[in-house]
Amino acid sequence: MEKILDKADELEMVPIVGLFYFGQDEGLQDEQAVIHAVENAVDWILKKAIKMC
Repeated sequence: MEKILDKADELEMVPIVGLFYFGQDEGLQDEQAVIHAVENAVDWILKKAIKMC
């Protein structure tokens, strides 16, 4: 994902990021695990965005 985001930034594009395909969250233990996964992914994206500024 990092390579894609870097290339999009280079091309001045805004990517649409999806975290789960339909039903993919079913593989996680419970709702809290889904929330944790989303929080981790969003935190990573935001930290990366701050470095780009």
